[in-house]
Amino acid sequence: MSHAVGLDCALVLSGHVTLEEAEPVLRWLVDHPAGRVDWRACTGCHTAVLQVLMAVRPPMSGPVANAFLARWFDIDMSVAASVDCPQ
Repeated sequence: MSHAVGLDCALVLSGHVTLEEAEPVLRWLVDHPAGRVDWRACTGCHTAVLQVLMAVRPPMSGPVANAFLARWFDIDMSVAASVDCPQ
C-alpha cells in the first residue's frame, strides 16, 4: 500500500497511490475530519485518489514530490494548526 497513518495523525501518501487505495483514503478522511494528508513522498496517484482529495479538501503537507501534481493540482497546502485525531 502507498498510504499509511503517520505518528502525527496524518495520512501519508508515498510512491504511486493506486485506484484500489481511493476508497480507504476516503474512509480515513471521513473517519478523521481533523486529519491531514502528507503527500511529500507521493510520486503519482490515480485520478480517483485526486478526486477524493479535491472533494474532501483536507489540510495538506507538501509540496507533493510529483512536479505534474504540484503544477496542476490546485489545493490548499496549509497544515492544520491543531489536529484532533482520536485513536
